[in-house]
Amino acid sequence: MAYNESQRGNVDKAIDHYSKIIKSHPEIAEPYRLRADLYAVKENYKSAAADIVKALELNSSAAFNSMIQFAVDAKEDLEANLKLAEKSHPGESFWKYYRAVVCEMNREFEEAIELYKKANLLSPTAQTCVRIASCFYAMLDYVNALKYAEEAVKQEPENITTLVYRCEYQYDMGNVDGAISDMSKIIEQDPSDSRNFNSRGWYKTSKRDYEGARMDYTKAIAMDPDNANAYVRRGSIYLIQGNKEAASNDLRKAIQLDSDINDPQDAAAYALHFLGLDDEAASYTKKVLHTKEQNGGLSAGDCNDAACLYSLINDKDKALYYLEQAIKKGYTRFYHFTRDTDLDNIRDEEYYQNLLESYWPKCIEDLCPYGPNEEIVDFEAPLFRGGPADDFSKWVNQNLKYPEKAKNNAIQGTIILEFWIETDGSVEDMKVIVDVDPELDAEALRVAMTSPKWTPAKKNGEVYRYHYYFPVIFRLQ
Repeated sequence: MAYNESQRGNVDKAIDHYSKIIKSHPEIAEPYRLRADLYAVKENYKSAAADIVKALELNSSAAFNSMIQFAVDAKEDLEANLKLAEKSHPGESFWKYYRAVVCEMNREFEEAIELYKKANLLSPTAQTCVRIASCFYAMLDYVNALKYAEEAVKQEPENITTLVYRCEYQYDMGNVDGAISDMSKIIEQDPSDSRNFNSRGWYKTSKRDYEGARMDYTKAIAMDPDNANAYVRRGSIYLIQGNKEAASNDLRKAIQLDSDINDPQDAAAYALHFLGLDDEAASYTKKVLHTKEQNGGLSAGDCNDAACLYSLINDKDKALYYLEQAIKKGYTRFYHFTRDTDLDNIRDEEYYQNLLESYWPKCIEDLCPYGPNEEIVDFEAPLFRGGPADDFSKWVNQNLKYPEKAKNNAIQGTIILEFWIETDGSVEDMKVIVDVDPELDAEALRVAMTSPKWTPAKKNGEVYRYHYYFPVIFRLQ
């Protein structure tokens, strides 16, 4: 009955039903978990946290997944209840583990690592080592990430999950041979997953083992004939090998498979590029980005894919803009940036060098042997009225006026401006590089061009002219 009430949207009635069940059977975990989910729907996170921890005490594995769902919204209440449970159950390692998970979900990685380590001392597990590795990876400490991934593999050498983590970290640190070796072990254990052949094919491509990569992509396609990305990758290999007919067949197949703009991927855009149709590739990419923006926004991976595609078609401005957006959104595979051939066309650009200098943490240079070729120098980003670029975004939004015609026609989207911040802080050479609508474009330019002077960027203590990309978002409420 409680379930039926919740399905009908009668949350309060459902909570009452579960409360009655709990009163009659306080030893059963599931009602606590289900009531916690309902409390979360009502944003009563204090009650949700108390119920979910009680369900965890009663050994509900499903409660762990529920805890993850609202670990951010219920952070303080979860921490308080988990600490109380830990005091009531001294010596049980999983309470420290649960507390660590909450910290990790809230991006408090140092605190999470300390709690995971304490849990691991009480009860060593491969899973805890994997979580420690993930936290170090999120902090861009790839050496320690790999160290704990190695420990996880030692504890459970046949566990595919631990091998996957080590494989990814090895690739990101530049040890492509190690990544190929790990992926081969994964394939031995699970030869039925086409994604594993796809990944190994990608690793082999970066090693210029084109024939080995082609064979892996062929296996991936045989297992999953609707895998558009595998067709693109094999098609690009055929081009390198000089087999134009086979390449054309694969690339056109990829376009056919990736033709639904309502569920867009990047395979068709890459295929169009490899077929020499760069204008069509650019147009398709623009549609993909617009659709994804409308359906929840662009992820870090989406922005990285856009940067790669725009670099391939030699639209450097858009490539650099989307690369920076990828980094800002959390795409931090910096070693990958230095090796990805898709980015070759922007590698010599000053703005690309500035991105690495700005975002690549200097601590990694001391930890890892695979840094960027260029020396990292002291760099200070330009400031708007003494604050970060976000302050410029707020200033622009405060001064924008939504054109009536565009509003009446429900036109919205993100315009990207390009400009230079001169050594005296003035803004010059502004232009639109990604347009949406003539009236919206003009309004974005009107406001941004009236920008007050910035504090100029500095490199090694000297001011210099800074190339800047800036998104202006028009969104109807």
